[in-house]
Amino acid sequence: MILNRNARYGGLVFAILLTFYSCSGSPEKESAALPYQYPRDTVWRGIPMQKKHQLYLKNCLPSPVDTILHIAKSAVEFNYYAGRSESELPSLALQLKKQQVFNYQFLKALGVPTDKEAREKLKFLNLTGRGLTHVPPELGILKNLSDLQLSDNTIRSLGASLFFCRTLKKIDLSSNIVDHIPPEISYLNNLEELILRDNRLNSLPGNFSQLRNLKVLDLSNMHRNLSRGYNNFSYIPPSICNLPNLEKLLLEKLPIKLIPVNIVYLKKLKVLSLNGCYELNVYNAIRILSQITELQVLDISFTGTTKVPNEILLLKNLKVLVWQEEGNSNQEEIARLKTLMPNTKIYSGNESRPFLRGNSINTILNGY
Repeated sequence: MILNRNARYGGLVFAILLTFYSCSGSPEKESAALPYQYPRDTVWRGIPMQKKHQLYLKNCLPSPVDTILHIAKSAVEFNYYAGRSESELPSLALQLKKQQVFNYQFLKALGVPTDKEAREKLKFLNLTGRGLTHVPPELGILKNLSDLQLSDNTIRSLGASLFFCRTLKKIDLSSNIVDHIPPEISYLNNLEELILRDNRLNSLPGNFSQLRNLKVLDLSNMHRNLSRGYNNFSYIPPSICNLPNLEKLLLEKLPIKLIPVNIVYLKKLKVLSLNGCYELNVYNAIRILSQITELQVLDISFTGTTKVPNEILLLKNLKVLVWQEEGNSNQEEIARLKTLMPNTKIYSGNESRPFLRGNSINTILNGY
């Protein structure tokens, strides 16, 4: 029994020694292997690392000093990881030159100055109806652009270059086929007016509320039979209700069914258009809206309602009420409201209604 115990201990000691020997020999063996290094004739240098290393692809990035390849990484068939040999440089430089010539011609066609000083002075750019299928990446160089018109194109998504234009205050993307707004829209923190009318949107990103300077937002469907897109919002995105400086909100002809209670957080909202929201229960909507004391202009035309609750009298600052219905079916209620709201101008169909879109709040209130 003692012999078996000694044999057992001896085997254990032997196994430990064998393991230690094998582990101590492996580093020498591993260090003897030459680390993988790119050939000397490449124009950029990778980090010396064994090819089988798990961090090989993650860390083998071009050196910042190799600026020519930094510029050329988007060139056709450029192998970013393998690099280009010196013998390929002449053809690569030729491709870059052709690309530069094309970019200059494209910028010129868009009306963008090719001169750097002139570009820096450019504040307004009208690209309406230019057949664009995407936001041109060249716009990223316009560092002082404040007003960008991109309406009546076939733009589906917003390119990353647009979010480099941090000075933008107004973007008009109406009558396109934009089907989503990326979260990077929040980078445009100087944006004051965003027109997304007649597109293919049904939601907004959660961080949309970070557009803290946004004053005007238009999500309407104005030309349903003529436009390529239709904004299919069945509810008002919650992120809209957290825009602290929103003053004008246009939701015309949307299939929204209710007004969220959180809309009362829009403390500065002055103009709201629900024109053509035929699925909306206007009676309940006004009960909620009555808590927005700053509301001055409200349009509930063509919603199919014939009666509004008395809570509308709580809108003490309401100066303009637009309420037109087919066949003047609301005239009895209009007569009652004119008696109860003598300080509110009510447009019910006999007069031409004020144009809320494109006019300032002062112009709407003071007439034409």
